[in-house]
Amino acid sequence: MTRPFDLVAIRTAHGRLARRLAILLLLFALPTAAAAEPARFEALMASGTAAYQAGDFAAAARSWGAAVAEAETFGPLDPRLAASLDSLAEARRAQA
Repeated sequence: MTRPFDLVAIRTAHGRLARRLAILLLLFALPTAAAAEPARFEALMASGTAAYQAGDFAAAARSWGAAVAEAETFGPLDPRLAASLDSLAEARRAQA
């Protein structure tokens, strides 16, 4: 006996479509979210540099510490993490 509608096929097709839509949504949403983070990171690094050059090592350490936290969201192999950690270490060394 043939059924007019194959419910398993319909559910499977629906599931595939839902997965594809979710992937497309992520692909379009992630670049937008990631685009805002580098701007904040750059602002924090610039703020830390200005404070360091003015001799305000505590403010530089705060800015660069926040830059480290921001850079950690980019992943452990991103060079911005190493740069911000290096700057933070320099500010803490200058405080000592």
